[in-house]
Amino acid sequence: MPVPGTGADARSVAAWHRRANLYMHYDFALKYVEAALLEHVKAGDELVYSLGTRLVVLDPDLERDRLFGWRRRIQVRATDEHRDTVRCWGWADGEQALLLRHDGLGPLPTLGLL
Repeated sequence: MPVPGTGADARSVAAWHRRANLYMHYDFALKYVEAALLEHVKAGDELVYSLGTRLVVLDPDLERDRLFGWRRRIQVRATDEHRDTVRCWGWADGEQALLLRHDGLGPLPTLGLL
């Protein structure tokens, strides 16, 4: 199954398909692990967001996804040491209804490790 005009042979095309398939499975696994970790978050738990910003969960069940039933929005508040960081993001009072996109890059629970 050569790619027209490139001269790629069947082996290199098969290798490309294997790599693409592996990335697709990795991407799905990343999303499901993130969603599963966020399902166990309770009010008062800490999350770590981009650049190590710590957030405290106020209301974990603000909105749920219709298709999968995952948490879609949670109400969070920045911890005292990270209030200036979130103010730069446009969070005036340090609280926000955070949209969870489940792209593998969202907030994750600290699980008591930090």
